[in-house]
Order: sequence, then C-alpha cells, then structure tokens
Amino acid sequence: MAEQSIFHWGQLYGFKAISLRIFNAYGPRSVSSNFPGNEFTQLMSHKFNNSKAIILGSESQERDFIFCTDVANAFLTAAEEGSSQALYNIGSGKSFSLYQLCTLLKLKREVLPVKNIWPQKSWADISKFQFDCNWQPRVPFESGIQFSLDVLPAWKDSKRWEINDLEKLIHPLRKKCLT
Repeated sequence: MAEQSIFHWGQLYGFKAISLRIFNAYGPRSVSSNFPGNEFTQLMSHKFNNSKAIILGSESQERDFIFCTDVANAFLTAAEEGSSQALYNIGSGKSFSLYQLCTLLKLKREVLPVKNIWPQKSWADISKFQFDCNWQPRVPFESGIQFSLDVLPAWKDSKRWEINDLEKLIHPLRKKCLT
C-alpha cells in the first residue's frame, strides 16, 4: 500500500519514485535501545552481555543479511541510476543460516522449537537492481560480521529478548506450533 501511494504521488507530481525493500541490514549502529530489534541486533546484544541467545524455531533458518555500507551504497545508486516507479530488493542475494551466524559470533544459544511462524528460508532476488543499476553488494558476510565484532561495545545498551519474555510471547502458540 505504501509503495503504491509513493508511485501514485510520483506519477501525479512528476518525481522519480523508487521503493527499496531492505533485507536484514546489519552492522554498527543497528542498535535498538527501546525495543528488541532484528535478529542480528539481538544476537550482538547477547554476545556483548555474554548471555545465551534465544533462537525461535530452528538454527537452520536462513536469511539474507546485507551490511550497512552496502545498504547506504544501494540508496545512493538507486537515486542516481534507478528507474522511476521501480521496486528493488536490496540484499546480498545469498542466504545464511542462523547457525552460521551464531558460529561466526561464537555465541552460546538456546533453541525454542517453535515452527510455522517464520519462513525457513528467505533471500533477496537482487537481479533487477543489479541489471538496472549495475550494483553489487561489496562486503562479504564474514567480513561484515568481523567488523561488527570489532565494535562490539556498540551493542551494550541494546534491548534483547530474554527467555521469560519469549515464553510469554509464544505461550498462546505453543499447543499449535511446538514440534
């Protein structure tokens, strides 16, 4: 709905309207101080606090993670090279499992075996953006993770889910979704 509105106003007033769908951006300053943030922010907060991370579902879930500098570059590239009325997916174009991420972070974790809540695998099809704008993500997953670990204290004030919070959240779903 929001994308349709943007495209409508772009056509009506003659400005270049582009929508970027960002997949799991991560890196320094992806800290959430008011509410537990995305998976990466959660895991980094647990890493900083040396606490056990909580994985809902399975560590085999795969996500497309893209480093923050690649996202910034994608915004600039879209503004300069993107087609008006275009919708682009922004990601690495590859999927990585939560197991891979936790292993790279050397993170202690606990898995709550809830199923049918999130997709098992998601990744961005970035081919349209690559073709239209000659864009490529530049930061390999492992390098982005290492850089984030190098600035680990940035996550000291980040909120994180604790096991008791998650138990309350998923309690109504337990009977239906527990494996």
